[in-house]
Amino acid sequence: MQNPTFKEVQRRLRFNECCKKYFDDKSCSFFDVFDILAERINIMMDESFPCALFTKNNLRPSKYEEFKIQVETSLSILKNSYTYVASGQRYKALEIIYNHYFSEGIESILEEIPSETPLYRMRSSDYYPIYEDEEMFHVPFEKNFLLSNQRYSISGFPSLYCASSVYCCWLEMGRPHFEKANIALYKIQNVKSRELFHMNTESKDEVIVKCINVDMEESENIVNSQNVKWLLLFSICDLRVKETEHPFVPEYVIPQLLLECVVRYIHENNINYILGVKYKSVKRNDERLEFFGKQNSNLFYNYVFPPYKYTNKGTCEILKRIFKLQANTSWFYLNNVAPSVAPNVLKPNRTYDLSSFRKIETYLSEPQILIDFKKNGRPIQKNIHS
Repeated sequence: MQNPTFKEVQRRLRFNECCKKYFDDKSCSFFDVFDILAERINIMMDESFPCALFTKNNLRPSKYEEFKIQVETSLSILKNSYTYVASGQRYKALEIIYNHYFSEGIESILEEIPSETPLYRMRSSDYYPIYEDEEMFHVPFEKNFLLSNQRYSISGFPSLYCASSVYCCWLEMGRPHFEKANIALYKIQNVKSRELFHMNTESKDEVIVKCINVDMEESENIVNSQNVKWLLLFSICDLRVKETEHPFVPEYVIPQLLLECVVRYIHENNINYILGVKYKSVKRNDERLEFFGKQNSNLFYNYVFPPYKYTNKGTCEILKRIFKLQANTSWFYLNNVAPSVAPNVLKPNRTYDLSSFRKIETYLSEPQILIDFKKNGRPIQKNIHS
């Protein structure tokens, strides 16, 4: 019998559902989450349970013991890392996570992001501006005081966050006033590795973008004793937030450590590709969503890319060369300031294709002629994709 895939395990694990007591009971702390995960995985390893996936019968006795040791070790490391952060010893947490997950390389769990992948960003506002192009990239280094904790980055650390749809951007930002928000589309550019990273090589290879894909819902990777540690890590990273109104968010600790390990891996290994994290929005599981269900699952991907080169001012030059802005607009501008350039609506095969979110994606990605009112208040006609 073949080992199950990440997708099969995730479907049976249902970790967010298993943590119902943690979410509902105010007396439960985040430490209880690790015990819940351990209990659930142990059930999957007990052949007396119908949902068992990892037993001596399908893993063979020697592999079963190896698998069991890896599970116990990984769970202990995850719980200890949170304990270190909670006790003011973050450096120890980073060390044990890095040694366990990154020290022997991570190539086996990386996913290449195709260059045609649309990457959207949104910026909200209290009025109706069209931001300058550079204002749509990550927060400048000199303005890091604006940055609070994010799921994958600590306070004050700028990173480039993108989403697979405008709708996902809108949800992640807490549903801001849609007409006032600016939306931008970025695409991965073809840049030679030797030019971007100043490598002494004759190679003409182009830079590729790779991500640690935390999402398990679509993963066909077979779970084994080597990669089960990632399954446990990803389960913790995908946990929704219990208390949304407080400065410290326990559910962000492990994902933040993961990205800090990515930053360390980048700088210690002189890699010649762009490395980030790809993950599904935890908001996808809300049945009240306008676009809920498996048919819309591709709308909910997020990406985060840490800066490769830090400077006192500005943004990361390496990321700017790889992720090129294709277009930037707002729904108010599109409908009211330049209504003559309304986008062509795709032939609908689902409700999302008729929504404002799809319309704005179409506008940003297809050749358009628009009237630019940003230059001294005078209309200037330009092709946004020329």
